Amino acid sequence: MTEEQEDILPPNERLTLTGHDRQEKFLRQLIGSNTLSNGWMLTGPEGIGKATLAYRLARAVLSGPGSFTDEETLAVVPDTKPVRLVNQKAHPDLFVLERQWDEKKQRYATEISVEIVRDFIADMGRTSETGRRVAIIDCADDLNRNAANALLKVLEEPPKGALVLLLVNAPGRLLPTIKSRCRALSLQPLPEETVETFLAEDVGLSPDEARNIAGISGGRPGYALHLAKGEGLEAAALADDFIAALETRAGLHGFADKLAPKAADTLWRSFRTILLQKISQQARRIASHETVADTSHLATASPATLVRVWEELKRLIETGDALNTDRGQLVLAMGIRSRAILKEAL
Repeated sequence: MTEEQEDILPPNERLTLTGHDRQEKFLRQLIGSNTLSNGWMLTGPEGIGKATLAYRLARAVLSGPGSFTDEETLAVVPDTKPVRLVNQKAHPDLFVLERQWDEKKQRYATEISVEIVRDFIADMGRTSETGRRVAIIDCADDLNRNAANALLKVLEEPPKGALVLLLVNAPGRLLPTIKSRCRALSLQPLPEETVETFLAEDVGLSPDEARNIAGISGGRPGYALHLAKGEGLEAAALADDFIAALETRAGLHGFADKLAPKAADTLWRSFRTILLQKISQQARRIASHETVADTSHLATASPATLVRVWEELKRLIETGDALNTDRGQLVLAMGIRSRAILKEAL
C-alpha cells in the first residue's frame, strides 16, 4: 500500500458493503435456515467487494445469530468483542491466508505457500471458542500448486463448524477439484451511478471527480477507491488532457515532462491503464450508439479506428517497458502515433 493509500479503510475494517444486496440477502437466508455450506468461492474482478463481503460474513458467523440488526443483510451489532477482533484479524476462530510480507526483500511474496496452508490446517484442528471457524483465502489465485492441494484436505473433510471462503479473481486458474467442492457466488460490476455515489459519500469527491473515477472503475468500488485515494484523480485528468492534446501537436512535451521522472512511476502506471480504459470505453459506447459528450477526435472516430489506437498504444507501452525506453520519448511516440492513426481515418 502506498503512502497516499494509507487512509483507505481495508476490507477487514469496513463495516458497510457497496452494492451486492442480492448476494448478501442470499447468504443471510442460508444462515437463517442453517444451510450455509462449508466451502464458498466468492468470485469477481479485483476490487469488486469480495473481501469486504467475506469479512462481513465472518462477523455474522462468529457473532452468532442473536447479533443481527435486520433480517435482510449480514449486518451485526458493531461494537462487540467478536466484531472488534475480526476487524483486527485477531479473532481466535478466524484464519486469514494471504501473501506474506518479506522483510528481507521489502515486498510481499508472489504466492501463498504450502507452509501457510499447513499451519492453517493445524489451527483448524484445535478446539473452537465459538463452535465455528472461518477461513478467508485472499486470494485463492495466489495459492501455489502444493498449497492448493493441501487446501483440498480441509475442503474434502471440513472440521465441524468450519466455513472456508475463497476469494477468486480468475476461477479458471483454480484446480477443478477445489471448484467442485465449493459453492460459487459471483459478484458482478456495479452501475456507474452506484460507484459515483459511493465515492461522493465515502471519499468526499466532487460530482465531476466522482463521475470521472466511476467511469473508469469498471463498476468496481474497491478499484475506484484505490484510484481516488492514490494518484488516480491526477492520472485521470492527465489521460483526459492527453486525449484532448491529440487534436494538435502542442502539449505533448508537457506530458512527457510530468510522466518521465522516476518519482512518477506510480502516476505513469495509473495514467497508462486509465488511458487505455478510456479509449476502449469510448469505442464500446460509439459501437453501441450511446450518447457521447466528448468533442475530441475520439468522439467522431469509428470503433475500428479507436481499436487501432488502443492496440498501438498497448504495443508501444509493452515494448517500452520491455526495452526500458526513456519514458518521455515513449509518451511523445504514443501521442504522435495516435494522432497519425486518427488523421488517417478522417
